Amino acid sequence: PKPEPGAPGPFAYSNTDYIRSILDSANYQNIEIDSWSGELLIGRPGMSPKDVATFLFSSSFLVRSVQNNIAEVETTIFDEFTQELAKFYKNGGVYMPAKSWIISATK
Repeated sequence: PKPEPGAPGPFAYSNTDYIRSILDSANYQNIEIDSWSGELLIGRPGMSPKDVATFLFSSSFLVRSVQNNIAEVETTIFDEFTQELAKFYKNGGVYMPAKSWIISATK
């Protein structure tokens, strides 16, 4: 389900009006919000899709999402995740599309 606007989570700040309202309420001025889009290297250069999957499973929310599953289910999820990462493998690394806000303001 789609989260409520401003609800905690990885996309809480996807709405620039929401970001601006937070900064306005804290009396920030000269608020500038610029968008950045590009590709982000996941892991380190030279890591294979399987290496990246191992890294992400051991160091992020992914491990929590499968830790209560039986080993067979965890293996299936890991294998499918690795196959998806392989779609983004190029130039010796896994590069995925990314977007971020660059925000500046004065007080």
